[in-house]
Amino acid sequence: MAVKWYLRDENLLAQADAMLEAVWNDSVLTTAPNLARHEVSRAITVAIRAGRITWEEGQADIQNFLRSPVPLSTDEDWVILDAASRAVQTGVALYDAVYLSLAEKLSLQYVTADRKLFDRVSARYPFVQWLGDI
Repeated sequence: MAVKWYLRDENLLAQADAMLEAVWNDSVLTTAPNLARHEVSRAITVAIRAGRITWEEGQADIQNFLRSPVPLSTDEDWVILDAASRAVQTGVALYDAVYLSLAEKLSLQYVTADRKLFDRVSARYPFVQWLGDI
């Protein structure tokens, strides 16, 4: 979802913007795995290569994300081990399972913009919410 804060040609922008505003206003409790630093940076880099944004815009977007108020987890061993188990059980990618593990352990909602992921795991993990439903 955080990618939508920077790549403005994405869908569900109003919902993503509302979430960002809630983060800045401290009206929602947020966290993300350290992996988010790499995921957001990768998506922005792909957008630069595809010509969706300029290098200067992308560099500023990455810097802004790294300075955002979203606290990042250190991805301790238990997160990785639990995520590996969830990935095997559900068939989702390990990096998606990291978000699931962290959210459940911290008793937080996990808001995802990935509809396929939501459809795959929401029955098993009721704390997962699709951004489009916000």
